[in-house]
Amino acid sequence: TAGAVQSIQIVKRSLDARNKPQFQYCVDVMLKEAISITEKPNQIQWMQPEPPEKITFGNLPLDHGPVIIGSGPSGLFAGYWLARHGYCPKIIEQGQPIEQRHQDIQTFLKTRQLNPTSNYVFGEGGAGTYSDGKLYTGATSGLVPQILQILVEHGAPPEILYQSPPHIGSDRLRAVMIRMRQQIMSWHGEFCFGQSVQDMAIQQNQVKSVSTNLELIPADVVILASGGHCPTTFEMIQRLGIIMEPKPFQMGLRIEHAQEFINQNRYRKYANDPRLPPAAYRLVARKSKLYPQVCSFCMCPGGEIIPAIGEPGHLVTNGMSHHKRDSKWANAALVATVEPTDLESQDALAGIRYRSQIEQQAFILGGSDFTAPAQKASDFIHRMPTSGKLESSYAFGIRGANVASLFPKNIAEGLFQALKEFDQEMPGFLRYGILIAPETRASCPVRIVRDDQERYSLSCQNLYPVGEGAGYAGGIMTAAMDGIHSALKIMAKWAPMQHG
Repeated sequence: TAGAVQSIQIVKRSLDARNKPQFQYCVDVMLKEAISITEKPNQIQWMQPEPPEKITFGNLPLDHGPVIIGSGPSGLFAGYWLARHGYCPKIIEQGQPIEQRHQDIQTFLKTRQLNPTSNYVFGEGGAGTYSDGKLYTGATSGLVPQILQILVEHGAPPEILYQSPPHIGSDRLRAVMIRMRQQIMSWHGEFCFGQSVQDMAIQQNQVKSVSTNLELIPADVVILASGGHCPTTFEMIQRLGIIMEPKPFQMGLRIEHAQEFINQNRYRKYANDPRLPPAAYRLVARKSKLYPQVCSFCMCPGGEIIPAIGEPGHLVTNGMSHHKRDSKWANAALVATVEPTDLESQDALAGIRYRSQIEQQAFILGGSDFTAPAQKASDFIHRMPTSGKLESSYAFGIRGANVASLFPKNIAEGLFQALKEFDQEMPGFLRYGILIAPETRASCPVRIVRDDQERYSLSCQNLYPVGEGAGYAGGIMTAAMDGIHSALKIMAKWAPMQHG
């Protein structure tokens, strides 16, 4: 009965777009008293409150707070956990704080003059700050609701606590990053912006200090959360003899449609219903022994394609949306997996060099001014270069080209076949789609090998590689969780520096 209900809280809301689109809700109901359920008992699950998080603290003293290299999701949340519990971390970021970073991006968009350390890739919050703020993860860790709650406490929209999949938007995420920085600093954490790590002194399998372009920082513990975008960092790691290995990675291109087309395809006669959000899709091609499987990735309804470029002379695309997702465009990556055995060299950095070559070729193909090479999806299928004027959300404009020429034959063939399949599932996908290349940073080609249990590098027992750049995450949420798990291992070994 209604009188037995103490409170109701939405746990999850998702949209089922099959047949007639409808929202589905999962709710937590707190009862004042026990009741008997007679109708649809299979839809009820009795829950017990989860016990509070138990944190174990070590007793080894720290002379210096943990040094965190990188302020992306893994470094930021590792720093947040450590600062909250009295460890006074020092976060080193080669880029600029959000306020300056946003200005540098606007200057880039106006002038096409790239700041190599402050752009869509480098700066406070890492590349994730300008990649839509999508918080989708298949992980079921108890850390997921904690991370979402922290984001809400620092300004993210409250609906991410139950929205499936959660979405903040790059415009809202910037303010969240600033408030998290301020909170960490209030707990005696420190941020060092504009400092790129040049070297680390290693003695007897221990990092003793970290050298940046501005200072020498003594270190008792180092978290390496440098992301997957800086080749000089990987070159430094290799030079220091830290064990790395190549891993499979994803690459491909972006496809863009008018959002109206996606809405019509997914919602059909309900496409103009104002209660429905901009429609999204997720597509996976059939597996084949002849070419790699292709799937859609990082779909951005009501979004835009951005120049996710951190190196001069390179061209990389990514997608993002603002919170309202009110652009007239929709885009998604179409990516295939590159195996280490596909490369000519088995060196750990072969994948880094390989993607760099494709990015440089794309830069030249687009006209060497950050214009992106593009091709109508229908022309791609018929192996015809595209000419004439093309429209896109991409800020620097697009130029008709043969984008298949950027990729090896097996990936190009995988894209050919996948596009045909996707057009069968979404009629018009080929006719109305524009392919914009390349998308080469969907995942990192390198893994910095660490101990499975203790999470430190096999080369240095006080160096903790974390996040996407270390090869252990694939998005904002998994990177944040990876950083927190390593922070918990550090806390279990060393004692806090601040008490109370």
